[in-house]
Amino acid sequence: MDLSQYLRWDPGAPRNDYQENFRRQAEERFSAALAHLGESFPQVSDAIIEMTAEIPATSVLRVAHAPELEYQSRAARGSAAATAALAGFLCDSLQAELLLLDQRNVPAISGTLWTALGDYGFSIAPNEEQETSKHSRKIAHDRLRVLKAPAIGDRIPVDFVSPHGRTDIPIRFPVCKPFSTREQDLVVKRLREAFQIIRIAGPELTELVITFTMVLLPLKVEGDSHSFGSFSSNWYPGRSVLVNPDSPEMKMPDLVEALLHEAIHSVIDVSELKNHLVVNGCHSMPNVISPWTGASIVLTGLLDAYFVWFGLLWFWLNAAERNAFPKDICDQRIQQCRRGFVPEFSTVIPGEALPIVHPLAGEMIQELRKTLLSAS
Repeated sequence: MDLSQYLRWDPGAPRNDYQENFRRQAEERFSAALAHLGESFPQVSDAIIEMTAEIPATSVLRVAHAPELEYQSRAARGSAAATAALAGFLCDSLQAELLLLDQRNVPAISGTLWTALGDYGFSIAPNEEQETSKHSRKIAHDRLRVLKAPAIGDRIPVDFVSPHGRTDIPIRFPVCKPFSTREQDLVVKRLREAFQIIRIAGPELTELVITFTMVLLPLKVEGDSHSFGSFSSNWYPGRSVLVNPDSPEMKMPDLVEALLHEAIHSVIDVSELKNHLVVNGCHSMPNVISPWTGASIVLTGLLDAYFVWFGLLWFWLNAAERNAFPKDICDQRIQQCRRGFVPEFSTVIPGEALPIVHPLAGEMIQELRKTLLSAS
């Protein structure tokens, strides 16, 4: 698979391999979780297998693709309590998928039952008492309350309230607060606008975001409302966290780049490059200076950045050609993306760190530079 060709968003580039890898890894994650449960809770594992037989394969794949499953599975390797939590997560998630398909048989629900993707939540709320006869006899009925997350691209949930995908947030940002209803509406409006701009830039870019973004998680960082950005983690594959996306400082080009940036990381994670950034056995990563931002970042982050900035560069070239943004904005962003490719790769990486770089990563990065400079 030619990653550099894929990241040029060439209509003729092979894309199915990356999509297939993403799906296959999700299925393997689900199977591994069941196998782990089978060792500790065989009866629960059997019950989960029976539940999967009751719903379509597409519903099971929704659970398998959920970023939360990877987190729960990793945590379950460490303790029996975490393994029990994984069992509960899978049982609840599959039960929620059943409800999503058929709400006629509602089980006993305590609290809110969430889908694994956090796009639907089910809870039982009592109806108000109603008069039902001339004797004014009053009875109370239970009804199913359904919470539905807003979505972009008709598929990607914007998760403001589910409990999923949030375990690492307090470590990164100790003080966060919920978005108000007005702020939520603003965030969703801006995200939909950003996605429409990506549509203008081309179907290949649209497909990238839809395929490799399973959940968008907006985050409101208290006391730091003017800073903004995005991040993703291989503990939550397919989750894109957007920090302060309602901030006036986060302009539309920044929001569009954030959606693309994190989706490209997901592509890298399912490519051959994933396990070939550094040579085997390297556990201590030196910091290096990013030629794009001047910030000090870990070596693996820089190696990833070459591919992310390369993909963003070709987005902006497409955006300029299709008038997705005004020309001055496109030109400024194109120059920003090119900046880090100007220095020779060997001059960016300190001499003592060069032996750590996997030969495949080094070759691919040199190919990126060659492709970019030849297109100048």
